[in-house]
Amino acid sequence: MAKTHGFWIAALFLLPTVALAAETPDESQPVRARSILADQVREQGHACSNAIEAHRDPELSRPDMPVWILSCSNATYRISVRPDMAARIETIRP
Repeated sequence: MAKTHGFWIAALFLLPTVALAAETPDESQPVRARSILADQVREQGHACSNAIEAHRDPELSRPDMPVWILSCSNATYRISVRPDMAARIETIRP
């Protein structure tokens, strides 16, 4: 399970880079980010019954630590993704 965890965290770092490198926008990128983040939130013990939207927070994100906002039907979370560590998850709206 730990190897899978690291893969998804790495994927969240690479998604923005891959999207910028593509000549045409990848319409599935936000869907993949939403799914990956929702899985991470659930894995760390938070409730996310239906992931609605995920987007990066450009003001808080750094090159070495992207920050995402995940909106679920029951809560909204701010997620700081750190390589080789559990994500830092803050509940914005319960």
